[in-house]
Amino acid sequence: MKRILWFRRDLRTTDNPLLSLGGEVLPIFIFDRQILDSLSSDDRRLSFIFDSVLKLKSDLQDKGLELKIFWGDPLEIFAMLEAQGFDEVVASGDYDAYAKERDLKVSHILHFRY
Repeated sequence: MKRILWFRRDLRTTDNPLLSLGGEVLPIFIFDRQILDSLSSDDRRLSFIFDSVLKLKSDLQDKGLELKIFWGDPLEIFAMLEAQGFDEVVASGDYDAYAKERDLKVSHILHFRY
């Protein structure tokens, strides 16, 4: 099974159930323009998110995995990734209104399991 591991809010690698799945995996993080463009450039959350993603990248490298980092619209990014022959996308829950709407749209464009 070839899976995309979509890291969103839960960026930990210790005890993360996504990392216990077998098969070939591609871990990704998407800097979602819809969310980040609404923040001012001096918002401290931006540097926190950036630093957290860099730590995730390092932690995953220690486990032999390469985090792919994207900036943009998740729908466009998944449309591009779909052509790479994945069977499934797995992600931890994200329950705010925007996330639920985004995830529904992503699931509609994918021809593999989400």
